[in-house]
Amino acid sequence: MGIHLEILLALFTLPLALADTASSTPTDAIDSTLNVPKKMDRMLSSKPCPDAFACMPAELTQTYSTIEGRVQSPGTGFAPDLLKNQGEGEYSSHWPISQGATEGRMYIRLDAYKRGEELPPSFLKDLDEKLARARKDHLKIILRFAYAYGCQPPSGEPTYGGKAVVCDQDKKKGEPWNNFDDASDDTVVRHLKQLGPVLRRNSDVVSIAEGFVGLWGEGHSSTNGLSDQDAKAIQARRGLMDAMLKSYPGPISLRTPKARDQLGFDSAEQSRVGLDNDCFLASDHDAGTYEGDSQAARSKEKDDIGKVASTAPVGGELCRSNPPRTDCATALAELKQLHFSYLTAGVSDKVFPQWKADGCYDQIMSHLGYRFSLKSTTMDSQLKPNTVFHLKAVIHNDGFAAPYASRPVFAVFKCEGGWKSKPIALKGEDARSWQPDQDHTVDAGVPVPPNLPKGKCGVSMSLPDGCDPTNHDEKDADETARSENCKQSFNDPKNAIQFANGGDVWHGADGTNQLSDELLAGDSPVPACPHK
Repeated sequence: MGIHLEILLALFTLPLALADTASSTPTDAIDSTLNVPKKMDRMLSSKPCPDAFACMPAELTQTYSTIEGRVQSPGTGFAPDLLKNQGEGEYSSHWPISQGATEGRMYIRLDAYKRGEELPPSFLKDLDEKLARARKDHLKIILRFAYAYGCQPPSGEPTYGGKAVVCDQDKKKGEPWNNFDDASDDTVVRHLKQLGPVLRRNSDVVSIAEGFVGLWGEGHSSTNGLSDQDAKAIQARRGLMDAMLKSYPGPISLRTPKARDQLGFDSAEQSRVGLDNDCFLASDHDAGTYEGDSQAARSKEKDDIGKVASTAPVGGELCRSNPPRTDCATALAELKQLHFSYLTAGVSDKVFPQWKADGCYDQIMSHLGYRFSLKSTTMDSQLKPNTVFHLKAVIHNDGFAAPYASRPVFAVFKCEGGWKSKPIALKGEDARSWQPDQDHTVDAGVPVPPNLPKGKCGVSMSLPDGCDPTNHDEKDADETARSENCKQSFNDPKNAIQFANGGDVWHGADGTNQLSDELLAGDSPVPACPHK
């Protein structure tokens, strides 16, 4: 009977004994990763959690607050002209960087070579150096090449066309020539062959807006008949586009939807050919951008342009103040419908003050292009080396567009003590598919590195520049140079995408968005916390 009483007393006092044992367990009996007595984890799973990491739920779920205003969204926003004196002179990046611009336009003038002269090595070297400077300054560049840059004619003379207007001086020959004259298609093709290596080397920072043909390189008013509407002119334009598409692998934007339709691009080419509306909101038809003679017909054209933006850049320039079309209500509605990624300078000095006064300037600036924000995440609570970590994130795009350049998505693990994994690609994810006004769910299994340290860790998401530094021919010097430029852009945290979330989500030093820092890393299982 005495033995039975002793057993009964022992059972009655067991919880207290276990509590005393847990509190006085020697240090060498503690798993430093889990902070749980090694032999007590099963019992602790049925007791209240003694500390944060003694037991954990199988999954962590989190929601996020959003912020207003501009975030780091490379290749979007207002794109000022980066060369002084409208395309001539020294490249200056002070204004765009100080104003938060991530993109700018460069007019590259070819006036001196319109008669077929070769582009000198010094010209090509200068262009290469300008694009290298832009890369260093974390800027994407919209290039526009122009043989005919126009001028201010004498009073009463036509702005273009009609009789010749002497606007400049050929310094080599001492002859006056008309700055409305563009080059023949043969000359353009020869120059594209020379420009090709420079454009390919710098494809990580370059897109081309129309260029080469007509006044200001906008594809109209060609004195060589390249903007005519007959079959011969269309065939010549198609030949120029073939030369451009072969010269470098990036996007090319045309002036009008009609021009894009006329040239008969296949599906692969269509994914690279965007639209650049050089007179956005300037009139009912945007100064010839639209062909439709009714509002319904023009609305259909605008819907078609919006579809182009799912794979290629759509943007434009403010060429004149034109209330009420340039007022906030119409501007916001059409920027959203057309899925604009950028607006170049133009007459912004006349339109921007009105947008600021009417209260839409900040909204337009922060929503041109894409704008991603985390809504929620669900993920495993524990990281185990050589296993697969499950991550589910819901991301909303409230920008006007999706990215038009490749944006791969990576997970990065970070642990206490400064340890950080290499970026781990989330297969099948490219932010180009994260369309505006939609939620996108990333549902991924992420391989956990074998060298993951034990302790407290977190997981972040990275969307770096999408230029692929590994895809090149090592025997080709230009391709090797392109790869090195890609690597620089890929690794530059200033080229990564910031989510529009508050708190500690954005880590600008390495260009990552932190999803959680409450994960526990280790080999041993962590007991689940009891349900309340």
